[in-house]
Amino acid sequence: MKRVAAFIFALCPLLLEAQLEMTQVGTWANVKSFSVNDAEDHMIMTMVDVSGSTTRERLYEVFKSSGVWQTPIPVDNLNDYQDGTANIGGVFMTSDEHRIYYHANFANGIGGYDIYYSDLGPMGWGEPKLLDNTINTEADEYNPTLSPGEEIIYFCKHQVLSDAKLEKKEGDRLSIFLSARQANGKWMASQPVAKELNVGYVESIGLADDGVTLFYASREDRKSDAKIHFALKSIAETWTLPDQLFGDDDVSDLSPRCVGGKFYCVRQVSKKQLSVGKIYKADLPAKCVLKPMFTESGTVKLLNTDRPVRASLVVFNPTSLKIIGRYESDSKDGGYKITSSTSNDYIVDVRSPGYSFASYMLDYARDVKQYIPQKIELFDTIRLVMSVFDSEIFRPLNSKVIAVRINDKQVFRSKELSAGYYEFALPLGSDYNIIATSANFEENKFVFKLAGDIVFSRFERNLLLTPKKRKILLKVVDAESGEPLVATAVFNNLKREEKVTLKSTDAESALELRDGDSYDLTVSNVVGYSFHNRLVDLKTMAGNEIVVELIPLKANTAIRLNNINFDTGSAEISEISFPELDRVVKLMRENPSLRIEIAAHTDNVGSAAYNKKLSEKRAESIINYLIENNISRDLLEPKGYGFSMPLVPNTSEENRAVNRRVEFKVKGDQE
Repeated sequence: MKRVAAFIFALCPLLLEAQLEMTQVGTWANVKSFSVNDAEDHMIMTMVDVSGSTTRERLYEVFKSSGVWQTPIPVDNLNDYQDGTANIGGVFMTSDEHRIYYHANFANGIGGYDIYYSDLGPMGWGEPKLLDNTINTEADEYNPTLSPGEEIIYFCKHQVLSDAKLEKKEGDRLSIFLSARQANGKWMASQPVAKELNVGYVESIGLADDGVTLFYASREDRKSDAKIHFALKSIAETWTLPDQLFGDDDVSDLSPRCVGGKFYCVRQVSKKQLSVGKIYKADLPAKCVLKPMFTESGTVKLLNTDRPVRASLVVFNPTSLKIIGRYESDSKDGGYKITSSTSNDYIVDVRSPGYSFASYMLDYARDVKQYIPQKIELFDTIRLVMSVFDSEIFRPLNSKVIAVRINDKQVFRSKELSAGYYEFALPLGSDYNIIATSANFEENKFVFKLAGDIVFSRFERNLLLTPKKRKILLKVVDAESGEPLVATAVFNNLKREEKVTLKSTDAESALELRDGDSYDLTVSNVVGYSFHNRLVDLKTMAGNEIVVELIPLKANTAIRLNNINFDTGSAEISEISFPELDRVVKLMRENPSLRIEIAAHTDNVGSAAYNKKLSEKRAESIINYLIENNISRDLLEPKGYGFSMPLVPNTSEENRAVNRRVEFKVKGDQE
């Protein structure tokens, strides 16, 4: 980072020096105004161009190479603007060399001469932009000069005098005006500076980089030579009495500028009635003391790249929040330059449309100084990680998650990281609607704001989706008489971790289940009745009523057990059978005197003897499971029937699956 100590004039109680050794800059002999950069190798100037009978002031740009100023290059797009007949003068270039101010009499002006500015772009100096009517009026405005950061503008303007005779006599007399920029960037109404400065005939002005020391060229009367004066504005916004900087007889010094401890001006020999002059420079007079200033320079780039970013850097006082200056980084290389006093601390806010926001403390006054980074990195895209959850069971939810940019309705799709987790890459500069949907869930969305100041490049958000519900009416009745029964119903969701329990339900009970899901329904806890288990698939189920018929536990009543599975040719119980067998255990405990037969049946694949033996082994395996769960062997009787008692003919695979079954048969109470 380049941090250069510069120096600005301050008033010193010494006598006026008679002469200074002045050195001519360049070989140009027709200069009217100019502005030179801090490195003293780049200059914008206006020169008088005489073509036949037409005399016109035009804008030029010139660079120094190997210590020698080169040939000035005309800025044609400005010189030829509109009809190409305007005069351009009073040029001022900002310290970052990104903008020039000047006066011109273009056809689109408000008065005769108005103040314009142009920004430096990839193709050179841009089209003239007219300052608003708080600066430009029907009167003529000339010679703009601005404070660092362009927060205060000084310019010359004809001030209407209250005395009509004096107004007629001195109507061409100029006064120095100033205007300050408001927080919204608009200029305040301009006002003349202190009357102590507005004496004589002001010709041109130049403001030092401290923003408080003003130089101006002024004549005592119309016929006298112009001399350079300067005055210092105090914190209380009052001005010191102006003091003449230096001056030679028979020479007019105009367009005062101060760069790098050197004083520049245009010198014009008045006795020859010249209307143009040459640029000279000299060391500062001993009566001027240098006030330390610092220049902070660096670049603004896209994060993790070398791509430049055009950004605004606003410097303000952290206590008063008053803006001290506004700067911009260059679109070609991202370079910026900030000039500030060493006696204060500042906050620098960095912004660019469509990019992140950065803020830094800048403080040269303390022993431990604070600087802003040499490379400020902004980003134009953020990462948003979304967690989509079920609002009732708080589990990750497979969803479709999109982002819709509000300003143009463009849709951005998420990348799935894992079940229920999604990631977006979203450009900054606009707000988004984040929308999540999932089958059989209500849509949910929120506004994700990326149009304002964004500091972080990664965000995490949770979004809950509410399941759509279906109202179900459950009826529990006696399978023989149809009489209503009071029971406990448990719905276990087979798709997700959800369990809905209705304890001691009435004959008819209403409940809400998730539409589209499947449930394992168990109805039990009715003394003297078997439990009931079935699959409830709300995706295919017609209607909204479930009727459960409980079978009385009477002697010789056979009840089929669901989901009792064995591997082919095996008597080993598969794990899928355990929930149903546990329901049998529960039933036996609720009816402690109940005696049952466990009956195993097969299809007709294989011999009768083989199937008979296999069914007996399977029945015995189930008996053993019940015994392991503390059911007395005395209450249990295994029985294998092979394929001797089919429910349907063994004529198809579907029928054979029906015949492969396990039942328990009530044998009566324990003797």
